[in-house]
Amino acid sequence: MRELWGLIRSDQAVRDFKSRFLLSGVFSFTELGELDTLISVVHHMGDQKKEMVAQLTNLT
Repeated sequence: MRELWGLIRSDQAVRDFKSRFLLSGVFSFTELGELDTLISVVHHMGDQKKEMVAQLTNLT
């Protein structure tokens, strides 16, 4: 799971992943759009986590 998170956090890795699988025919354009949505959600969750940690740090 950490490896997946590391890949998602790296935009270049995401582009490489998408181009590799699109070229191989494993994923369609629609599925890659869904992958983009998933990546956006994960990034948003990461941003929320950072914000919560910052707020908790300010409380102490």
